Amino acid sequence: MNYYDFTTNNYENYGVQGYATPSTEISFICGEKITEDVPLLTFEVNFPKGYKLPQFLGDVIPIISNRLLDVLNEVGVTNIQTYPVVLQNSETGEVWNNYHALNVIGLVYNAVDIERSNHETIMEGSDNIPALLAFEEIVLIKNKIPDLLMFRIAESPSTIIAHEKILDQIATSSYKGWGIDFTELETV
Repeated sequence: MNYYDFTTNNYENYGVQGYATPSTEISFICGEKITEDVPLLTFEVNFPKGYKLPQFLGDVIPIISNRLLDVLNEVGVTNIQTYPVVLQNSETGEVWNNYHALNVIGLVYNAVDIERSNHETIMEGSDNIPALLAFEEIVLIKNKIPDLLMFRIAESPSTIIAHEKILDQIATSSYKGWGIDFTELETV
């Protein structure tokens, strides 16, 4: 089984231009189930008129299309919550209603081989809290990986790890322009 760093293609010239409105304190990166009501979030984007939007975008709040949500459901990803969002370009007047905020439930501790991974420390940890790290390269510990097709790692909660089943399903699709970068991760 192979795992991949599942990230948005940040080489796009266009994307989300700011925080969601209304402003919310709800965390979409802590790996925990959201139990409160999530308002309909609106994101300002700068995609030009007629541009083919990617299926995965956003940083602080991951945003996925209906098409990508269908893929996750088809392969059996069960530890996610999604909430409808609106993408709008105020300059062109275009609005997209086929996207969702994504909450990946599952923050996994001790699944990263810190010594073999290439990283920088953003914030030191304590007894109960791991250090917050920025990874250049992630090495996973095979016997510490949970039986999940998608999860987050405690040392970098904004990082989403995806099982190869997700990549395989996307690769077999005739659709192009997913807007996703998959970086294969070493496992030991």
